[in-house]
Amino acid sequence: MNYTDIQARLAIIKSLPISELDKRQPLLVALAADIVNGETCDGDDTNSSLCLEYQDWWHTLGSLMRDAGFHMLGHGHFSAAYSHNMLPGRVIKVGFKKEDSGAAYTAFCRMHQGRAGIPNVYHVARHAGCYTVVLDHLKSCDEFDNAVHAKYANAAYEFIECTGGDADWHAQYVSREFIETCKMIREFFEGIASFDMHTGNIMFDDNDVPYITDPVSFSHDSEREDGFPLDPEALLAEVEAVAQERMVERCRKRKAKCDPNGTFQVNRKAAMKRRKHNRKLRDKVLDAQLMG
Repeated sequence: MNYTDIQARLAIIKSLPISELDKRQPLLVALAADIVNGETCDGDDTNSSLCLEYQDWWHTLGSLMRDAGFHMLGHGHFSAAYSHNMLPGRVIKVGFKKEDSGAAYTAFCRMHQGRAGIPNVYHVARHAGCYTVVLDHLKSCDEFDNAVHAKYANAAYEFIECTGGDADWHAQYVSREFIETCKMIREFFEGIASFDMHTGNIMFDDNDVPYITDPVSFSHDSEREDGFPLDPEALLAEVEAVAQERMVERCRKRKAKCDPNGTFQVNRKAAMKRRKHNRKLRDKVLDAQLMG
């Protein structure tokens, strides 16, 4: 895709009548994805072992995205966020690595829209060489100059990364609903993914309302023929399946503990018997000492 092609696409988007302004978002997302697909040869030129700055196509991609009016707000190891004047208040996140785990948390967010701390997801799709997500335009965490940011970031770290924290103490400074969301994220992804909760993964709106953006990390299973599944529905189904397996295993263990003939109960009864026997011996020794 060259400059002329990009300007022609932009002209179509700009000419949309007021009654069709809702088409701007999908058209802009499609334009961004087509630029990425063209520069990365549908992802074939993407080296999964290198971060964005070291990709051969990174700088030419940046030029084309600027030609299309996309302003890069920032980027991580393998994704970048862009704003566009024709899509005010929203951000298009582009994941350049097809097996990027960010789509897993995106799928989770779609399942829990409206909960405290969960970002609004307006779109998510997989393309030939990337995936795209449309989110609200948020501000970075300012933990040093904003006390509210610092307290929410600390609570998110305590309950997602560290599994601990005193809920009553943190509830003095952050909402209990936010704490419950953090616990839910930890419980849902524990054993499925590793956690990466830091100040770069919590953002805020203009009213300092917090949103947890990407607190988990998945490792890629190289034995899969199609790589890590990025179709949101398929990915969510996979995450739920693993969580379901863990829940079944917990239920199985609880049931085993209740089985009167099971190992747990047999061992528990044996231990009680030993303790009872030891108490009798101790009492006999004490009685003998008193009588002596």
